Amino acid sequence: MRIPASAVSAGEGGETSVFAFDSTDGETGSLRRVPIDLAMGRDGGFEVLAGLATRQEIVAAGVPVLTDGPQSRRFTEFRQ
Repeated sequence: MRIPASAVSAGEGGETSVFAFDSTDGETGSLRRVPIDLAMGRDGGFEVLAGLATRQEIVAAGVPVLTDGPQSRRFTEFRQ
């Protein structure tokens, strides 16, 4: 699975993770930090080698300020 570089969080010990969105009703859910193994992708993103389930939704923006557990709403596009 390919993911954008903006979705990746690097820990102090060099471990990498992403925030998964666990939906409770289709629109709202909670955030959960998930450790992952990565390889560099060809397009500036990353290839996930292990740690994420197929089709798992992840957060791709604002990752540095996120924490485990808060209730969140799904946001999939920006409309002007």
